[in-house]
Amino acid sequence: MEKNFEQRTFQSLAVQLLTQSGGRPLKAEFLGPARVEVTVRGLAASVAALAPSEVRPYLDISNIDKPGIYEVSAGCYVKGDGLDVKEIRPALVKIKITE
Repeated sequence: MEKNFEQRTFQSLAVQLLTQSGGRPLKAEFLGPARVEVTVRGLAASVAALAPSEVRPYLDISNIDKPGIYEVSAGCYVKGDGLDVKEIRPALVKIKITE
């Protein structure tokens, strides 16, 4: 039996910031887009059932500990089994970190 794979693109998803807990609080400001486009691939039924709220793009800035301007690779959490993130556009987002 052949499996039916499909891909779907979710547009204009808000990017969440993953920050470190504890330590001194730093502020982050988006210099690039605060929204991205995410393409997900998986079994057709899983992809069709996926809601935009179950696709959560993020920037992991937990390892940034000093002010400056950074280009951070976007990651994405997708709820569901057998689903893969194929592409995030833009892949890099520029942010400014201040105290």
